[in-house]
Amino acid sequence: MSGEDVKRNGVIRGDTIKEMRRLPGESIDLIFADPPYWMRTDGVLHRVEGTEYHDCNDEWDQFTTLQEYERFTEAWC
Repeated sequence: MSGEDVKRNGVIRGDTIKEMRRLPGESIDLIFADPPYWMRTDGVLHRVEGTEYHDCNDEWDQFTTLQEYERFTEAWC
């Protein structure tokens, strides 16, 4: 990916670590991160509007141990 390939004010979707490695140096002014939070809950949680929150069971938010989650978080930070 070259400087010409980066869209101005664009959104790049993909694996954060892989995509950032493809970017040219000094080409980014802001990164908004919404990482997996590895939310592990017991019981029933309610959102602000009153609906029930059920654990995120998506593949991208699955970690076996706290150490695995910490390694992932350190890598993308």
